[in-house]
Amino acid sequence: MMRYLLLTLGFLVVALQAQKGCTDPQATNFDPAATLNDGSCVYPSTLIAPKVLIQKLSDTLNETSGLAKLGGQWYSHNDGGNPAHIYRIANNGSITQTVYIGNFPNTDWEDLTFSDSFGFIGDFGNNSGNRTDLKILKFNPFQWSQTQAIDTLSAEVIAFNYADQTQFTARSKSTPFDCEAMIYWHDSLHIFTKNWSNGYTKRYVIPSIPGNYTVSPRDSLYLGFLVTGAAVHNNRIALVGYNKSGKGFLQLLWDFPNQQPWNGNKRTISLGSFIATGQIESVAFADSLTLRATNEKYVVPNRMMEIALFSVWGKTAYNKSPKP
Repeated sequence: MMRYLLLTLGFLVVALQAQKGCTDPQATNFDPAATLNDGSCVYPSTLIAPKVLIQKLSDTLNETSGLAKLGGQWYSHNDGGNPAHIYRIANNGSITQTVYIGNFPNTDWEDLTFSDSFGFIGDFGNNSGNRTDLKILKFNPFQWSQTQAIDTLSAEVIAFNYADQTQFTARSKSTPFDCEAMIYWHDSLHIFTKNWSNGYTKRYVIPSIPGNYTVSPRDSLYLGFLVTGAAVHNNRIALVGYNKSGKGFLQLLWDFPNQQPWNGNKRTISLGSFIATGQIESVAFADSLTLRATNEKYVVPNRMMEIALFSVWGKTAYNKSPKP
C-alpha cells in the first residue's frame, strides 16, 4: 500500500509540474495553474508611442537601414545604391566616424548585427525576388580605429540561396524572398524574410562561417506586416516593420524553448502610423527593456527613436531567461 501511495504521489507531482498553459499574468488567458508555457498566450491590443531621441540624423543617413550597438556606440548604414559605409552616430545625430568596407559594394545592405568578435552586414535586400547573389558580409570591427574619422576594412563573404526558391522572375514587391532583418544568435545568423505576398515571415538559420550555403526555412509565423528589422537580447527577440497601409508594428517573442521563438509568448504592438514613426527600417536593443529604432527619410525626417518595454517586461516573472 505504501508503495502504491508513493507512486501515485509521484505521478501527481509530475503532472502538476508539467501542466501546460499561458503563464504570463499580462495575457487575457493567463492560467495561474500552468507551470509550463505552451505559447498560447493572447494579449490585448497595445500601442506604444516611440519617443524621438534624435529629431534628425545626418543627411548622409537619409536611407538608414541597419542599426546596432557596439561598445556603447551606435552604428548604422544606408540601403542599396549608397556607398559601402558604416557610420558611427553621435548623440546629436551627426556622424563621428565613417568605416568603408573596401572590397564589396552596397548592392542592397539591409541590416547590421554584431557578435562578441565580428560584425555582419546583410546584403540580401531583394524587392523583386530575382537576386542570385545574396550574401552576408563578415568583418572584424576591432580592426578599425576608434580615433580616426575615416577608416577602411575588408570583409569575407557568407553567400547563400533559399532552398525553397525555384522562380527567379522579377516581381516587384510581390516576392516572399525579400529580406531586411537579421540577428546573430546562438553562434549562427538568423534572418527573417520580408514577405510581400501573404504576411508570413520565414526564419532561416545560416552559419556564421564564410562559405556558400543553401538554406531551408526553419519555421514561419503570420505577422500581417512586412519585417524590416530584427534585434535580440539574450533570449528576447524583437521584429519591427509596417503594413501596406503605413502602420508600424513591433513583434516581441520571449519565454520560448531553446531556439524556437515561435513557440513562446508572441505579442504584437502597434507603433502608430508613418506620420508618427516614419518608415521604420531598423531596430536594436539598448538594454533588456529598451529598444532603439531608426527610420528612412519618408513622410518625416530620418530619426532615432526609443521604444520603452517596461510595460511589457517590467516587474514580472518574465524579466528572465526562458524556462527550459
